[in-house]
Amino acid sequence: MERTAHNVNIKVEFFKAVKMSLLNISSLLSKYIIFNDITIKLILNIRNQDLRSNII
Repeated sequence: MERTAHNVNIKVEFFKAVKMSLLNISSLLSKYIIFNDITIKLILNIRNQDLRSNII
């Protein structure tokens, strides 16, 4: 009986750790995606300005 309780405890701790690492990964990914989005918008903005200056 004690042994199964111990195993369950280990599983619970393991799942907590997995959940935390998944949350960390997803928050890192979202930060990275937001950063990329901003970078892409800046690049597109600069390109558009170049095109306009070429037309004029």
